[in-house]
Amino acid sequence: MQTPIILVDDDELYREALGAELEDHGFAVLGFADGAALLAAVQAGIEAELALIDWTLPHMSGLDLLRALRARGSTLTVAFLTGREGVERVAAAIAAGAVDFIDKTCGTEELVQKLGRLVRQSDLPDVPEYLSGNVPQRPPLFCGEGFSGAEGPSERRTTRAAFCLRRGNRRSSPT
Repeated sequence: MQTPIILVDDDELYREALGAELEDHGFAVLGFADGAALLAAVQAGIEAELALIDWTLPHMSGLDLLRALRARGSTLTVAFLTGREGVERVAAAIAAGAVDFIDKTCGTEELVQKLGRLVRQSDLPDVPEYLSGNVPQRPPLFCGEGFSGAEGPSERRTTRAAFCLRRGNRRSSPT
C-alpha cells in the first residue's frame, strides 16, 4: 500500500513532475494548485497524514494555508517546499506547526529521504518499499541517451522538468 501525501504547488508542471517522481518511489500523491482547493478537500474528508506545501501560493500563502488548516482543527503533518529559504521563514513555518522546510532544489532523492523520515516520525502506517531498501533506485531519467528531441513541446517540457528534479535544480534544463 502506498503512503498518501498531499502536494500543494501552483506550478502545474512542477507539481505533475514531482508527483510522478514521488509515486515512482511509493507515495500516493494528491495534488492541489492552491490553498482553497486543499481546504475544500480537507472539509470533504480527504485522507492523508502528510502535506508538502509550496511557500508561495496564489491568493493564500503556504503559511496562511497552514494556519487555516490548524484553525479548522486539522492535525495534518505539514512540510514546506520552497525555492527561497530564510531564517525568518523557517522560524515562522515551525512556529505555525510545520515539521520541515525543504528547498525545492534539493532533488528528488533527498526529498524522498526527508519524506521517509517524516513518515517514520509521524507513525504513518505504510512506509514505501523504496525507503526500506527493498527496491533498487531507478537510473537517472536523462542520461544523454534516449532523448531524441522528436518529442512535442509538452513532452520536452515534462522531460526537462523531470530531469531537473532528478538533478536537484528545477530551474535549469538539459542542453
